[in-house]
Amino acid sequence: GDLAVEGVGAVALRVRQDRMRSQARSIPLVLEVMRGPAMVREYRLVADVRYFDDVVVAARSIMRGERVGEEAVIIERRDVTMILGKYFSTIEQLEGMQAKMRIGFGRPLNSFYLERRPLVERGDMVRIEAKVGGIVAVTMGLAKDKGAQGDNIVVMNTTSREKLLAEVIGPGK
Repeated sequence: GDLAVEGVGAVALRVRQDRMRSQARSIPLVLEVMRGPAMVREYRLVADVRYFDDVVVAARSIMRGERVGEEAVIIERRDVTMILGKYFSTIEQLEGMQAKMRIGFGRPLNSFYLERRPLVERGDMVRIEAKVGGIVAVTMGLAKDKGAQGDNIVVMNTTSREKLLAEVIGPGK
């Protein structure tokens, strides 16, 4: 409504967050009416705040295990108030990713639905390399887990049948 301030001189408005706890989109605020350095009046308000950002969204249904790239997604400006920090905002963030499950048309993509594409699958024959200084020992093994680059997986040395924890460094390695 109308705000009437008695007296003479310039009036300024200052908004600050109230000490009361905010809930979801409702942010408690205090509107201070100032004349010079003196506060004339204060009003307690609740603001309905919404945040909007670019969000990567499925342009069509994406099947489980499918590589997720620019042909399967679009970027839309969306209300992200309730999902802050839990979405992808650029297509570059999807590099090397695949769908963990079916993703429906129009659904915002996040790490719950995606995983890095594995370079080694469970049951694959892999090359095991051990480097110490300038010496490299190489043997073959059987992957007991699937893994993307940088993941640690269990592999079984096919010669000794010993199980090892190994880092995936490339396809089949």
